Amino acid sequence: MDALKILTKITIMLLVGAALSSCASHQAVPGAYSTPNSVPVIAGGGAVAGAAVGATMHPSAIPIGAAIGGVAAGTVGLISERPSAILSRIAHQGVQVVGIGDSLKFIIFTDKCFEFGTSDLTNQCANTLSYIAAFLKKTGNAPVNVAGYTDDVLTDAVALRLSQAQADSIVAYLWAHGIPQQRFYVKGYGSVDPIATNYTTHGKGLNRRVEISLD
Repeated sequence: MDALKILTKITIMLLVGAALSSCASHQAVPGAYSTPNSVPVIAGGGAVAGAAVGATMHPSAIPIGAAIGGVAAGTVGLISERPSAILSRIAHQGVQVVGIGDSLKFIIFTDKCFEFGTSDLTNQCANTLSYIAAFLKKTGNAPVNVAGYTDDVLTDAVALRLSQAQADSIVAYLWAHGIPQQRFYVKGYGSVDPIATNYTTHGKGLNRRVEISLD
């Protein structure tokens, strides 16, 4: 874990410098709920994040129990890159990359990652996840928490099922790309813990997300 902390701090310093010199094409989560000691790092498109969101390592998160066969290609060319370079690629995919103390979080907005209302990954999301897989391979055996969330449109039962299925799909992809099963903890939380208002279309879109966290 000490190695991960050092890696995270180094990449944070490099990313902040790069972010300040680039043009913002994607804003940080507006109206996000900030938490104590949260340190925003970088938002997708190169902008420094304007708001951090809370950590999602919930005590109730449970390990995945399913299996998936084969390791797909796609991240091989990224493995030799510096962690900061891979993080920059991830940020430019529209993913919010946020540093919270010694932790690092990727916030993937599911409207771009899944066919609406399903757990079917889009091609764009698969490309983004290949970068995340490459980064995770550089973090040793650090635990990876994957938490799924929805807006408040669905019933609680349906929202829980969908958020779980979407989180599972992302983990299945990462697993297929060489991240060991035992590193993952995954759970769908439905519409709890919104990071924006559910009274606007934009806010609902921000709340439909999967968060990948490393502590």
